Amino acid sequence: MHKLVAAAAIAAAGIAVVAAPGANAAPSAKPNQTVCFTGGDGTCTSLGGGGFTLGIPEGDNYTSYAGVTVSSKSLTGTPFADLTKVQFSYVGDVTGGSPRYSLTVVGTDGRDGWVFVDAASCDANGDGVVDPLDETDCVVSGYFFNVDGSTESFYYSSWDAFLAGEPGAVLGDRKPFVVYDFASGGTAPDYTDNPAGSVTVSDIFLVAAKKR
Repeated sequence: MHKLVAAAAIAAAGIAVVAAPGANAAPSAKPNQTVCFTGGDGTCTSLGGGGFTLGIPEGDNYTSYAGVTVSSKSLTGTPFADLTKVQFSYVGDVTGGSPRYSLTVVGTDGRDGWVFVDAASCDANGDGVVDPLDETDCVVSGYFFNVDGSTESFYYSSWDAFLAGEPGAVLGDRKPFVVYDFASGGTAPDYTDNPAGSVTVSDIFLVAAKKR
């Protein structure tokens, strides 16, 4: 269900439709710089040191969200195969697809779209770290926008499977972001009677190998 609100969160990160991170960026021991964004009645509170508490009010699934955009100085055009660290840490209320890392992608055919890795599907060892490059059991999903306005979804069981399935994929020109847009609980089919939820995210990285 959470994927239905992905478009709303991406529109907010349309705040984030700014040139993203850089192909000449060297690997760094420090997390990337991050900035809050929210939609509806979502809340984002900076804790300092790169940590943020993201919240959704009671009964507000699908309409409220909160997240942080990630800056890494012009990584636009960097092949996904050249990324050396894609990671964030989390503590709190986790449910399918939320929180998740959202990365803009351009395929070999020129279509753009989004790649998702989320806490529920990419932390098999339960250490509170989403780390698709080192987590062998990590779902990588997303979609491409078609010229007619429709979308074409994809789903891979691991980061390696994603790289094999989309070998020419590069990072697009929108800033990536970590978003929380669905709190656990609520009643099917719409889950809009959810209790309030929150999660704290920190140590957010997006790093590529230094270009030789």
